[in-house]
Amino acid sequence: MARGYPDYSSNVGRTAEGLFLTQVAKPAIWFEDNFNSPICKWSVTNGTGEIYTSAMLEGGTCQTYDGEGFMAIKSTVASSEVTASFDVGAFPAIFNVGIALRFNTQNGSNYFNAENGFVPFYLEWTDGTYNNIIYVCCNTRNGKWYVSEDGGSTFKEIGTAVPSDTTWQYAKLIFDPVNEKLVRLIVNNTSFDLTNYSWSKTADTGSLYCTAAISFINDTLFTEDLAVDSYVITYGES
Repeated sequence: MARGYPDYSSNVGRTAEGLFLTQVAKPAIWFEDNFNSPICKWSVTNGTGEIYTSAMLEGGTCQTYDGEGFMAIKSTVASSEVTASFDVGAFPAIFNVGIALRFNTQNGSNYFNAENGFVPFYLEWTDGTYNNIIYVCCNTRNGKWYVSEDGGSTFKEIGTAVPSDTTWQYAKLIFDPVNEKLVRLIVNNTSFDLTNYSWSKTADTGSLYCTAAISFINDTLFTEDLAVDSYVITYGES
C-alpha cells in the first residue's frame, strides 16, 4: 500500500489469457432440456414429438448431439405448420436472457419457401401488464434470417446464415427484457447485431406465464422432420 491506496495488480479479476472474468463466466440456467428423458415433454401440433438416441428421419439417420437423446418433431400433414411448445414458467426479467439450441433441419429445402419456414426462437410471456412475443425465424431455402416485431405478421430481414442439412447446427438469441430490445443472434460462426429491433407488446394484465416454441412449415407436397437437442434458456447474458 502506497500513500493509503491499495496496490492492485493489473491482472486482478482477469483470466490467465487476460480476459475479464465476466467475459468468460457462464450465465445462470433458467430452463434446460437435453431430451434425455424417454418421454417428450413438449406439446406438438400438426405432428408428433418423440425422443430418440438414433432415428431415421427424412434426411437420413440422425444421432443424438448431447447426452442420451434428442427430440424429433415429425409432421403428419403436408402444407401445415408444425409447432413444439413448452410452458417454462415466469422468468427473471431483470437480466439479459439467452435462448440456445442445437437443431438439424434434415431436409430444409422442403420447408415452406417463406420468411417463417423455420422458427427456432418463439417466446411468449406476460409480465402483468403486457403480452410479449419474441419471434426470430429463417427461410431455410436461402438462409435468410428475420425478426418479426408484430408476432409473426410482418418480417424484417437481418442477414444470411445458411443452415446445413443433416448436421447439427447451433443458434442462440440474446435479448434485454429491461430495455425491451433484442441484443444478438448467433448462427454457427455468424453473429448479427439486433439492438435496433424489439418485439410485439400488447396490453395483458393476466397472470404471469412464459411459453417457448419451435416450429417449421411443410411445403405443399411434403411431410418433413426437425431434430432438436440441448435447448437452454439462461439469464445474466452479456
